[in-house]
Amino acid sequence: MPGRHRPIVGRAATAASAAAVGSTARLRVALVREHGQTANVVGLLPGTDPVLRDEIVVIGGHYDHLGRGSPFSLDAAHPDAIHPGADDNASGTAAVVGLAEAFARAGGARRSLLFVAFSGEELGLLGSTHYVRQPPVPIERTVAMVNLDSVGRMKDGQLYAMGVDTGQGLRALVEQAAAGLDVKLHLRGDGIGPSDHTAFVNRDRPVVFFFTGTHGDYHRASDTWDKVDAEGLRKVVAIAYNTARALADRDDRLAFVRVAPAAPPAARGGSYGPYFGSVPDFAENPAPGVRLSGVRPGSPADRAGFRPGDVIVRFAGVTVRTLDDLTFALRKQRPGDVVEVVYVRDGAEHAVQATLESRR
Repeated sequence: MPGRHRPIVGRAATAASAAAVGSTARLRVALVREHGQTANVVGLLPGTDPVLRDEIVVIGGHYDHLGRGSPFSLDAAHPDAIHPGADDNASGTAAVVGLAEAFARAGGARRSLLFVAFSGEELGLLGSTHYVRQPPVPIERTVAMVNLDSVGRMKDGQLYAMGVDTGQGLRALVEQAAAGLDVKLHLRGDGIGPSDHTAFVNRDRPVVFFFTGTHGDYHRASDTWDKVDAEGLRKVVAIAYNTARALADRDDRLAFVRVAPAAPPAARGGSYGPYFGSVPDFAENPAPGVRLSGVRPGSPADRAGFRPGDVIVRFAGVTVRTLDDLTFALRKQRPGDVVEVVYVRDGAEHAVQATLESRR
């Protein structure tokens, strides 16, 4: 779990609250790191084909949210209120459970299906990263991953499917899965994004991420059940079912394709600042800094020479100890800003300049 900042105010700061304008004060902040335990919830539906049943299609969505706000809340008016997370991601959790029931009632599929409710997504894809590091079924036997995150707020019939070029033929398969269901399908080939499918594409697994779009209740206390579009959610589940069915029943498995993003991916909440293009390693790192698991081709980070394994320790003058620090530093910048980034590679510290870009 991320560290909580507990202010310790000295006498000078206390006195300053009643002092005249122009007084100075000192504030000490102690960083208290708290740990807790959580778990992914996994259910296996064995395949019916005696040969293909050893391979699996993963169908997943995260079940965690923000509780009473947390540092990731965007609700300045109600930072300590309960954040229900009806769309993000009770909608995806309900979809995963519904798909499990539907496939069980239908007698399963040729390949085995693994249904996963991931934990720790909001803290940095912790559950899905743990899964791919210690999978219950060897990751090499995973033919594809279908991710459902924030699928309950369909607007004007629009559905986003990302990662459709990470497997040969996956784009056509998803288009066929949506045929006749009266949705406006928006396809993006890149499989890197702010949800659990990223952990799988980083392990060279084809992915498709279903998402119904941004809205003003994202990471706010107003993300409530009454705003969920039940009919739209039903359509999403139907398309996800058809996609998973086609992946699980085909004779061959899709070949993985590493896709370079054509444009920087948009942040769902609009609060992540300009685009840098680094992909953090979400595993716990005992040393301060943010270790990179990847770099998006053509991004500012790529042009600055970053590589997987580099550890960012300072960004635009901000000391980076955790991913929260890096996110904070990035939010302070604007597209077009040239920032100095200090990183460690092979035990040596380096400093480079990077020009940040707009998210599109």
